[in-house]
Amino acid sequence: MMVRQSCTILGVFALLGIALIVFSIYPCLLAQLALALAILSAPFVAALVLGSLAYRFWIWRDRRRVIERMRQFVLPASVLAVCAILALSGLPRRIAFWASLRSFQSARQSLQRSGDTGGRRKLNRRIGAWKVGHYAIDPRGGVFFQTGVGSALGPDGMHWGFAYRPNPEGCPFGAAGYALSKMAPDWYSFSVSDDHY
Repeated sequence: MMVRQSCTILGVFALLGIALIVFSIYPCLLAQLALALAILSAPFVAALVLGSLAYRFWIWRDRRRVIERMRQFVLPASVLAVCAILALSGLPRRIAFWASLRSFQSARQSLQRSGDTGGRRKLNRRIGAWKVGHYAIDPRGGVFFQTGVGSALGPDGMHWGFAYRPNPEGCPFGAAGYALSKMAPDWYSFSVSDDHY
């Protein structure tokens, strides 16, 4: 019974870790998850506090059993911690981008040959691991592919994606909180808010 329960706990924690890695590849999903967690956190914290108090009063009498129960959580917690560190490092997203780089290069060359520099345009096409909703060729420099859109509690929207040789001043998808992160030579991931757009 104890072995089956340990395997179940390990499986649940491994699935949570895999979910963290998947969410790190798609930052718009991570933003939506964070919003949902913020909304649900108060009842969750209350249930956790009440559950831990009940557990402490009900089970704490037998210390050996408590130590054995805690040991079965060491490996699952370690697996989850490793997955969280991977997700925070951005490594899964970089690997997914490297696997999709050839597709992005091909799309960029095709769009640049069209000569269009008139702001953002609808694309709705799968490029590599991402569905690109819009693209833009910025006259200031850069070819931008929007792979995700999300919003916080206010009316402002967040945009995520990848850019080829982006300019440091701004992005066609917004102006506030513009951030770049190098993914490959000449390629960057970007995030920007459209509240000053």
